[in-house]
Amino acid sequence: MERLVIQGQQRVAGELTVQGSKNLTLPILCACLLIPEPVVLTHCPRISDVEETLEMLRKLGVYVQQEGHTILCDASQASPSGLSREMTQGNRMSILMLGAMVSRFGYGRIAYPGGCRIGKRPVDLHEMVLESFGTELEDADDGLEGTRKQKNGCRISLPFPSVGATENALLCACLSEGESEIVGAAREPEITGLCRFLNGAGAQIRGLGTSRLQIGGVKRLHGTGYEIEADRIVAGTYLTAAAVTGGECQLWGVRPQQLSSYLDFLARLGCGLHLQEQGVRLTAPLRLTSRLRVKTEPYPGFPTDLQPMAVGALSVAEGEAELEESIFERRFDAAEEMRRFGARVQIAPPCISVRGVRRLHGADVTGRDLRGTAALLITALAAEGETRLEGERYLKRGYEDMLRDLAQLGCGEIRKEAKEWQSYG
Repeated sequence: MERLVIQGQQRVAGELTVQGSKNLTLPILCACLLIPEPVVLTHCPRISDVEETLEMLRKLGVYVQQEGHTILCDASQASPSGLSREMTQGNRMSILMLGAMVSRFGYGRIAYPGGCRIGKRPVDLHEMVLESFGTELEDADDGLEGTRKQKNGCRISLPFPSVGATENALLCACLSEGESEIVGAAREPEITGLCRFLNGAGAQIRGLGTSRLQIGGVKRLHGTGYEIEADRIVAGTYLTAAAVTGGECQLWGVRPQQLSSYLDFLARLGCGLHLQEQGVRLTAPLRLTSRLRVKTEPYPGFPTDLQPMAVGALSVAEGEAELEESIFERRFDAAEEMRRFGARVQIAPPCISVRGVRRLHGADVTGRDLRGTAALLITALAAEGETRLEGERYLKRGYEDMLRDLAQLGCGEIRKEAKEWQSYG
């Protein structure tokens, strides 16, 4: 077991091309199950979530070839085999693969999906979507078994703009007979990217970028290619690192409009921003200023994935702020750990109150999920002294090589250290 040792008071200064989007690559890989011809994806991130998803595809008979950031998938010989608990316990993509399997083959079976423990992530909306498209579901060996009895299109009204449920509805609708409509659909850029990919393979999806998607069913999808867009959450993480350390950075590849609510947050903290068509430059003041209230919301609102980073920024900002978490009720672990840095954080779910301090100090902290661990790492850069961070394995789920990226941005004093275990007996 390893932990990270971060030397504090490092300043971000540099430029970086942002990796491909995790939250776009994963659903597109699931959608490859629908296509009985080769698909080529470029600019895919080399992260553990992608590796696990590729292993699930291989289990289902998909031919996968990966070279650098390019992935070739050929699902011509795929079949609806079962996905075991061992394969799904750390990855939520199996629920989308179930949708793809019943859509193409009429049958599928999976163990219940896993993922970061940041709150309730029920599959009830997914079940509603699958049943609306004529799938009969049964509990089977700690999982779900689905048999699609009819392939007619349908109209679905989502009670909440769930990204996953919207993705599953799209996978089910593409090969249905007739028209389908998704009302209350999620509007995240990753949903639009999935629609573009599917349309490139012959799907007929209209209303991209809106909360009402119309899908004309087709009998067959064909092979295609697609370049994965930059990861907006990774971009937000590194922009926050620059803000927290009083630094500056230029990020390439990111589309500013996809981060508009978070860029507005950084601007209100006093950061200077220069927006380009495919890039963002941030210059931080000597000290951030905070007198605001923020609430996480579905896109285009403030992203819940960047809430832990926002807490880090507010912990060193002059003034007091409040964040309300409206998406995941357990996304407070990182905020609690930041108290070890000396941050003045009060948690009264669903709200976090932060009164900024002039100096943080290094500490032993533990990350318990992907985004929370990233937030602790970038906050440690601003603290005085040394920080030891456990939980590096979570970073690998969404960041291709965070230590490499931070070194490119001028923060190279981070090392890995073997953790010594104390024995009892």
